[in-house]
Amino acid sequence: EMEPARVASPQDAGQAASAESLARVRDDTVFRAADEDAWFQILTTLRSAESGPPQRSAARPVSFIELFGQPASFRGKLVRFRGMLRRLERIPAHANPYGFADYWQGWLEPHDGPPSPIVVYFLQLPPGMPEGLKIDENVEVVGYFFKRWAYAATDAVRLAPLVLALEPGWRP
Repeated sequence: EMEPARVASPQDAGQAASAESLARVRDDTVFRAADEDAWFQILTTLRSAESGPPQRSAARPVSFIELFGQPASFRGKLVRFRGMLRRLERIPAHANPYGFADYWQGWLEPHDGPPSPIVVYFLQLPPGMPEGLKIDENVEVVGYFFKRWAYAATDAVRLAPLVLALEPGWRP
């Protein structure tokens, strides 16, 4: 019997998602169908027990200005930053074949930048982590940069760096 051909996974190249799926992601847009492959590949990488949680030491420390100004150069790369988590709420995932039911959407004010948010989607929270629409929790994020995302603010459509992470680095 012949063995089936092995399909290379994104992790083989040390990436969270394939170059092809990342190339379809567009900055300055809301979520699009073309973003989905990269989105779920990154989330699957984060959830994968074999790869373990992303290593802090492997993540490049970045500033808000870098992520906002150079989204294409950071797309799919492991980054690290600190800030105050101002809002954290559970968001249901739309139907998907990967078994993701929901995520935690966090709005973080970076320590080193303007009072503009970095939006982080977490797969899980540490035990006892406060959640809600008005919180003040100092966290470190190690995750994969996804895109410069367009979202509807109260006054206009705004842009924010969007990162996918396993969980916030938080101490009670």
